[in-house]
Amino acid sequence: SSTHAEIRAAGRITRCLLQGLMQQLLTKGIGHTKFKKTEIGEIPEEWGVKELGEICEILDSKRVPLNEKQRADMRGDIPYYGANSIVDYVNDYLFDDKLILMAEDGGNFSEFRDKPIAFYVEGKCWVNNHAHVLRAKDYKSSKWIFYNLVNKDITNIVQGGTRAKLNQKDLRNIVIAFPKVYEQIEIVKILSEVDEIIDKYQNKKIKLEELKKGLMQQLLTGKIRVY
Repeated sequence: SSTHAEIRAAGRITRCLLQGLMQQLLTKGIGHTKFKKTEIGEIPEEWGVKELGEICEILDSKRVPLNEKQRADMRGDIPYYGANSIVDYVNDYLFDDKLILMAEDGGNFSEFRDKPIAFYVEGKCWVNNHAHVLRAKDYKSSKWIFYNLVNKDITNIVQGGTRAKLNQKDLRNIVIAFPKVYEQIEIVKILSEVDEIIDKYQNKKIKLEELKKGLMQQLLTGKIRVY
């Protein structure tokens, strides 16, 4: 229907706007007039650059993979994460923290513009060995780090082909722009608000798709007749 098409189009436009806004804020900041060239491009003169190994603890040694049978025996409501998303829910947890999960292997590395390669997690979770686990050394920087990684192009450092892998050494060496914490918080607030708008459009799209699927099923089974 035209409404369905409009929602899809609005969702695409909003995502494009978010990515443009994100790129602008993550590289130019707010109200800066003087810039400098760095290894990651032009950034405000007052900003620095940091390697992930400097600003994050890597908690990979605490990960524990569970096979399907083990997860079935531990069924619960705590998210169990893999490379790209929640894979299952279990009744126990390894972490209860503010974390950034970044795909180690099998991630969306080549589709980074449209799909996330990192996730922000808060609270209890279990993580398998397909996602790196990062904890910001300063919690106030957690979401700034996440936003810098979620759609980052790291295709030049991942190893392998169809099951590309980001090893821990290369993870630690990833460089991001790093302003003062107060500006990180201000920028993250703006990006979080736009994220909420994206989610609303996405939810509308899902509901319309479910409605369309239900109507199609009723039409095909003759429960609704078209005259």
